[in-house]
Amino acid sequence: MEKLKKILFSNLSTKQIIFKNAFWLYFSEIISKGFRLLVFIYIIKILGPKNFGIFEYLLSFVGMFFLFADFGISNIFIRDYQQKEEKEKHINVFFTLKIFLSLIFSILALSGYFLAKKFDGFLFYSVFVLFYFLMNVEGFFETFFIALQKTEKKFIFNFLMSLSLFLFVIFGLYFYKSILAVIIAYLVSVFLGIISAYFLLGQEAKVRFLFDKSLIRYYLFNGLPLVLFGLLGYIFFTTDKIILAHLRPIEEVGHYSLASRILTVFFAIPSLFNTALYPYLSQKIGQQDKTTIKSLFNFMISISIITGFLIAFLIFISAPIIPLFFGNQYIYSIKILQSFVWLLIFVFPTIFLDYFLISHNKQWLDFWITLVPATLNVILNFILIPIYGVFGAVYASISAQFINFVLTFLAAKTILKQNQKS
Repeated sequence: MEKLKKILFSNLSTKQIIFKNAFWLYFSEIISKGFRLLVFIYIIKILGPKNFGIFEYLLSFVGMFFLFADFGISNIFIRDYQQKEEKEKHINVFFTLKIFLSLIFSILALSGYFLAKKFDGFLFYSVFVLFYFLMNVEGFFETFFIALQKTEKKFIFNFLMSLSLFLFVIFGLYFYKSILAVIIAYLVSVFLGIISAYFLLGQEAKVRFLFDKSLIRYYLFNGLPLVLFGLLGYIFFTTDKIILAHLRPIEEVGHYSLASRILTVFFAIPSLFNTALYPYLSQKIGQQDKTTIKSLFNFMISISIITGFLIAFLIFISAPIIPLFFGNQYIYSIKILQSFVWLLIFVFPTIFLDYFLISHNKQWLDFWITLVPATLNVILNFILIPIYGVFGAVYASISAQFINFVLTFLAAKTILKQNQKS
């Protein structure tokens, strides 16, 4: 028992730290996704395709304004926490930037109300903005514990957030079957998560506002390609819902969002593992450990593609059970999911390749590479949706992700060969 405690709650060796971080990230995700899956099923069944479509549209539209709220500084902070000195200064500057960037983009998001399709007024819209503001604040705590390589503490407040979300959604929709009840439940749960995370933070560090001009400029300059990269991720996975909402009936957004949400759950498998691997990968690249880097690269590409294919196949054959969970009103979502699911084959390895490029300080290269398929995705959506309806969005996404994978792989492979020769 004592040995297990050391493995799961201490930082002893490189392999043990990676295992421990991966374990807590996956355990956190399994618990939180489990609660959120139940919430997800309940929301979809109660709201129906039309109201669920409105909910997804507003989340996507407001989320568009928060694409720059992190400004890419989270990944920079994790990398530099492992590679640089003056860790306390980095923590405080990172905290300061997270708060102020969240405030700035909340104001911009509120002004965006006049561009949105109107649903239930400005106050209703403002609740969505407040939710995103709190989510960005909560992101500081998540990033800090990942950088500190103490993901067991991230698990604690994530568990509290997920449990409270589950309880408040069930309670809220039982009495008030409305979108407002859902978004308020999200709002309260993230607020409770922030409170618990703040107390956990106090055991590791004391944060304060710190305006160090040179360090702020450093973070913003180096984070810029990553925030632009985040914009491209939004284009890949969110703009299609907005385009659908303006070109097709809102019910189709509901059906498409169901399939998209299911796939997003499985994105967590490579994302969490690569998040746990990222500090170790950055360390080995900093040490120029060529043998380890090469073997790790080959292993991760192979296992990512195989895992993506196997999960895609399992989802494909399991798709007909959608009505069992969400009701017969979502039968149309079965074919959408079965067409959409092959996206995973390209997304899984690309997630590792993105981290690989960032670890080599090639975030600008990663951005320019991803810009091409992201732009193509938007163009294809406008071309294919009027012809194929909701399936046009599916075809556009798969085509763009395939090109994204090929281009990112070629760039990463070139950098790997250059490093092996030097």
